[in-house]
Amino acid sequence: MSDLRLFLPVDATVFGRRLKQARSRMGIAQDKLGVEIGLDETVASARISRYESGIHEPPIKTARLLADALQVPLGYLYCDDDRLAEIILAASELPQDDQEQLLASLKERLAQINPDRPRAAASRARGAGPAKSPSRRK
Repeated sequence: MSDLRLFLPVDATVFGRRLKQARSRMGIAQDKLGVEIGLDETVASARISRYESGIHEPPIKTARLLADALQVPLGYLYCDDDRLAEIILAASELPQDDQEQLLASLKERLAQINPDRPRAAASRARGAGPAKSPSRRK
């Protein structure tokens, strides 16, 4: 089976694009970011550049370190929808109580526009719901 990335432009990865956006937003150079996550300073800039260009994708452990260093949720780096990525980023900056209120509001709105949709609470009662994740900011 061939690697599909061979047929895509090297800058086509969602992860690379989001990484570059988050790094630019923080105003941090590639080499500084690499060193901050524990890369050797002689390879830090090149490695981050390869992640951003899509030549390489980091292991999940490295992606988590990058997300933490850039103060973004890990999910933001992998989100392929621009609007949803912005929603993830904005929600992550809210205090925990506000995140809970936002989630409740979204669920209420979904119930209004699609009353036949299965409720998330019912799936959580069966043990299939998502695990709680800690807030980025308090």
